[in-house]
This record gives sequence, structure tokens and C-alpha cells, in this order.
Amino acid sequence: MNLLLLLVILCFISFYTPTTAGNGSKTEERVIQTKGAYDSVLWVVQFSDLHFSVHHPDRAIDFHDLVGPALSFINPSLVLITGDLTDGKSKDLLTMKQNEDEWMEYKTVMDSVIQKSGIDKSLFFDLRGNHDNFGVPDVGGSFDFFSKLSINGQLGRTGSVNSVTHETPERKHLFVGLDTTMLTGLRGPTNLFGHPTDQLLSDLDLELSRWDSQLEKPVTKIAFGHFPLSFSAPSGSGRTLEDVFLKHSISAYLCGHLHIKFGKNLKRHHLLGNQFPPFQKLFQTNMHRSSFGSTVNCSSEVPPIQEFWEWEMGDWRWNRAMRILAIDTGHVSFVDLNFKSGAKDGCQKSPRGGDPCGDCPEWGPVGGEFSPWGWGWGAKFPRDKRGDPSGDPRPIPDNFPNLKPNSP
Repeated sequence: MNLLLLLVILCFISFYTPTTAGNGSKTEERVIQTKGAYDSVLWVVQFSDLHFSVHHPDRAIDFHDLVGPALSFINPSLVLITGDLTDGKSKDLLTMKQNEDEWMEYKTVMDSVIQKSGIDKSLFFDLRGNHDNFGVPDVGGSFDFFSKLSINGQLGRTGSVNSVTHETPERKHLFVGLDTTMLTGLRGPTNLFGHPTDQLLSDLDLELSRWDSQLEKPVTKIAFGHFPLSFSAPSGSGRTLEDVFLKHSISAYLCGHLHIKFGKNLKRHHLLGNQFPPFQKLFQTNMHRSSFGSTVNCSSEVPPIQEFWEWEMGDWRWNRAMRILAIDTGHVSFVDLNFKSGAKDGCQKSPRGGDPCGDCPEWGPVGGEFSPWGWGWGAKFPRDKRGDPSGDPRPIPDNFPNLKPNSP
């Protein structure tokens, strides 16, 4: 009788348990009403692979000096930092473990950057990278400084999957962040790959489905994480992040991890059922859509094409990289800025499935060079109107990407 009562109680508890992320923590639903957006353009800034280090103080100094003013100027609706916040390596690179001094520096610098930017702290999302997990035996333990000193940790975003929705008068924009680092933080190079669990994939699927039942407004879906998909293992059942992203035809998956030396051109177009050559199954080194078969179908009776872009970005560690994204009525474009060299690379994407029957932008270089002057940029803010009060209320100055760090 007592056993039967216990089973009933357990069933009752499990039935009323809220949705949880992969590590057992509650996922939060948050909707931000974005007001005053210029012609409904949503701006997002991404950084990745900061690698703050006690042996390389210039990384934190430059971030402190450059990023606050830049964010104040751009005034984005969201700031994403996709992993490897600290370095966790000794000067000779032979010892890998968490360094509390590096985490205290990260917290101090981020607090200052947030204050200088004038942007609410809740609009910053940082993720755990493999370096942030070196030698962490368990999440929440004494060596898990990410849970204590990261922005996500301070704001109670303890789940492996966290989301936020920005809503404009015409559209919803769903951003879903995911942490696929291992629950037990091994040291490198054994933790070079992301390991999504079946539970995490289920939670991710659930978050990306959040607005599927509402028909009032279209939804732009963007996911962000640390590991590129070519560095993400399948789950125990064989499911992958790509499977989930294709199911929802997200606009883009934003990530880091491989730095500029290797990852600068790792921007890949994923398409369900597309037969890539073996080399391109890992990555593709150009920004064009695949030419393996036509994806044009103008029939309203045919289901939409399942596809998404994967956009890996460069690192702050050596290259002081920053990405600015513009989302304009479902069209996503970005420009990558390098504070050291002043170089600019960019790409643009039309809404899911493109618009092959109408007017859709190129998939790749614009005018012979990668530039952001497409949807959300040039279409709204032509080069000849930058600085004109009748154009962009926050014009991008020509010398903006040429800001140089004070340190070598």
C-alpha cells in the first residue's frame, strides 16, 4: 500500500514538473517588446572566444576600452558572447584548469562594459565554451566559476537551453542559446567537441517550437552556441543539432570555437536531403548556396524547404573580432569587424526558403566583396545617406572598424 502511494506521488510530481533544460534547470520564457526600432530592423552584436588570460592582459584591456563605446553607438537589442570567455591555460600552455583571477577579471570588465554601453544587463547572453569547462568536475561545484561569475550565471540562466524573444510590431524574433559542453569538464584536447544529449535536443526542439501555434506574426528563429556543427557529436540516440535546426528551418546558427585562422570561411548552408560531397559534409569554404539540385518551388501546396545557415565567427583572442547582425523583416545580414586590421566581411540571407519567385538578395559576396549593404543595411541605409539625419538614425561611420587597440 505504501509503495503504491509512493508511486502515485511520484507520478503526480513528474506530471506537474516544469519544462527543464538538459541539466535539470527550469527554462524561462521571456518576451521583450522592442520599441522604436528603425523600420523594424533588429540589431544584434556577437563576440566569441575572448580568452581573457592572466598571461595576456591586453585581451581584457582592449575589450574594456573598445566594446563599451561600440555597443553604446550600435545600441543593439541583444549581445551574444558565444563561449571561451576565459583561457584557463598556464603560460607554457601545458596546464589547463580554471583560474579564478581570470573569471573575476571577466566579471569586472563585463560590468564596466555594460555600464558604458547603457544597455540593460538582461540583454547580454554569454555561453560556456570548452575552455570555460577545463577541469570542472561538476556543474555548480567549487571550480565552476561560470555558474557564479558569468552573466548567465548571475541572472540565473542555469539551463543548457535558454531563449529570449524580441517582438516588433510586425514580427517575433526567437533567439535560443545552447550549452553543449560536457557535464564533466575534461582538459584539452579531449573536450574539443560539443556533446549534445538527447535531453538537450528535446529541450531545444521545444524552445524552437515556442511560437509555432500562433499565427498572428511570422517568427524569425536564430540559435547560438559555441561549437560548430562539424565539431558537435551526435547524441546517444544518434540525433544531431542539425536535425533539430533543419526541422525548424531556423534562419541561422551562430557559433565560434575555431578562431579566424581556421574558421573565417566556415559558413555553411545546410539543406535537408542535399547530397554534399564528403569534403562539404564537414564545411564549405564559400558563402554561396549549394548548386547540387534546384531548391526553387513556387507551389503553395509544397512544404517549405528545410534549410539554415551556419555562421561561425572569428575570435577576440588574437583578432579582436566583432559581428553586427541586422534582421529586417526576416532578412538576416551581418558584417564581421576586425578591430586590429580594420577588415570587414559580411553576408546576407533571405527568409526561410529564400524568395526564388520574387526579389531576393544574392547568397554570398555583394558587388564582388563581402559587405553588409544588403537587406537591413544598404537597402535601408545607402552609403550616400550615412550621416544624413533623413537616413539611418545611427549611421555607421567609415572609420568605425578602423579603431585600433591600445595594446599590441
